[in-house]
Amino acid sequence: MHFCHNDSFTSWSGGVCWGDGFSIALIFILFSAPDLAITQLLVETLTVILLVLVLFRLPRFSNLSTNLERIRDGSVAAMVGILICLLIMTAWSIQQFEPISTYMIENSAPLAHGRNIVNVILVDYRALDTLGEMFVLALAAIGVIAMLKLRQGESRHGEGSSGKSETSSKVAKEPYDG
Repeated sequence: MHFCHNDSFTSWSGGVCWGDGFSIALIFILFSAPDLAITQLLVETLTVILLVLVLFRLPRFSNLSTNLERIRDGSVAAMVGILICLLIMTAWSIQQFEPISTYMIENSAPLAHGRNIVNVILVDYRALDTLGEMFVLALAAIGVIAMLKLRQGESRHGEGSSGKSETSSKVAKEPYDG
């Protein structure tokens, strides 16, 4: 397993992710869904910025496993991937229920009073799901901000003369009152 901090790798991976997201947004625009395209562009841009920030914080390359371990891990990953692919192909051919798309098309205007079926599905039928997704994105953003603030705080405090940071020596001297 390799961990890296390489500027060209960071730029390349950020560019690939950003290109994929913009391609999907272009497809949304071509299929007359500008609201989805704007959402895709915003989420993709934020995701790539967070990805690049995290990749810049990674340590330099280091070998954490032997060649034998990498071959073993690769073999297990390939077998699991083939198994999942076969399961998906098997499940794809089985249709247990009638598709829900006909219900959505027939009932979006009478029940939800909306002509744009995508908006009706997102706002009326899947409102709690969309709220949950927004909560997860907000929580992830708060976590990234907290990690960045923690990292900045560690670099400002520095190391003491004993090799431990000042905060850790204070915590060690205080009694535990459980």
